[in-house]
Amino acid sequence: MKKIFEICLYLFFILTRTINILDLPIFNDEAFFLFAGNKILGDPGQNLFFNFSDGKEPLFFWVYSLVNIFPDPLLALRLISVFFGLLTFIYFRKITPNFFASVFFVFSPFLLFYQRLGMQESLLVFLLTAATYYAFKNKYLMGGLFAGLSLLTKTTAFAYLIPLFIFKFNPKTIIVTLGVYLPFFFGLQSVLGHNSAYAGAIPPSQMVTNFKMSLRWLWEYQGPIGLLGVFTPPVIIENLIAKIFFPRYFLFVVPGLIIAATYLINRLRPKVIKSAIFLVLLVPNIILSLQIITNVKSANLPYIEKWQYLEAWPAGYGIKETAGYLRSQNLKMIITEDIMITRYGLNYYYPELKVEPYKKQKEGVFVFKRSKELVNDLGFEKIYNSYDVSVYRSRPGT
Repeated sequence: MKKIFEICLYLFFILTRTINILDLPIFNDEAFFLFAGNKILGDPGQNLFFNFSDGKEPLFFWVYSLVNIFPDPLLALRLISVFFGLLTFIYFRKITPNFFASVFFVFSPFLLFYQRLGMQESLLVFLLTAATYYAFKNKYLMGGLFAGLSLLTKTTAFAYLIPLFIFKFNPKTIIVTLGVYLPFFFGLQSVLGHNSAYAGAIPPSQMVTNFKMSLRWLWEYQGPIGLLGVFTPPVIIENLIAKIFFPRYFLFVVPGLIIAATYLINRLRPKVIKSAIFLVLLVPNIILSLQIITNVKSANLPYIEKWQYLEAWPAGYGIKETAGYLRSQNLKMIITEDIMITRYGLNYYYPELKVEPYKKQKEGVFVFKRSKELVNDLGFEKIYNSYDVSVYRSRPGT
């Protein structure tokens, strides 16, 4: 009976992560990852460390470059995130097989949203969860291996690993971690240069703003359970140094929050009170999770998430339709602003399209999503529009 329950739990997890997985259009960062992965897979010898051109760590790019062997790379990109989400769930249940904790994990809107996107976060959360499991099992080799791989995935892993290594100090684990990480030290300057725009010395007023934002995002995503996250060392560290801040930067604290909340709930008596609190905490998470699965565009996500993924220029609405229009008109060369969603997103849907960056050209076919104000002084003629993506062409004689 226990085995059947386990199988059903994992199947249900997979369903929540895969139903309507392509409803959210291609995201700005996903477009670049597909482009970078294609370059790596096409010529590994030349482009194996292409990630450093964008100031990012290599592991994510290497793993996700494999999606380009599939007929639909975007679908494959997101399914790999589902896979790493499933691995996270497996290790999570190794840490705590508690039924309440498992249900909270499956219906965590925060985890669910990012385990349906082709970004670093799903891989990073898996590696840090596995590193935590092995660290507490005193298996320094495996703990160090996963910790080192997490550092090769995203720099924010430092905010998690520093408190973990202090709390569960084992010199052997640290040595193995550095042994995995240091061979790639040659790319550190590129990564530090990129991250200097995101983190560093900030004034106290920015720290207070970061604290308020993280508090709000954790509440909007996870409800009362999320509020615990503001007091976790990784979130505190990020609040103190973040120049630019997004919720995904501290997604990795969610499994630990669920474990802490479950522990506190299980200590309550009588049983009816425990069950009632469990439901009160769970129901809002279920509602938001179902919104994400069934109609993500109307989901009650934090505003910053709506801005990124649904409403503003990084969102991919209109990219597929615009690529279809360009193909239907047999337009094979366009000029666009220097943002990844137009430069690489259009190529995903229309691989034969040649895309050139806008450098004040006055003739040709132009596609603008973020920088449509450019056309005001150039006299371009709009020939197509979808969502906030517009196609223009230069007027004769301009």
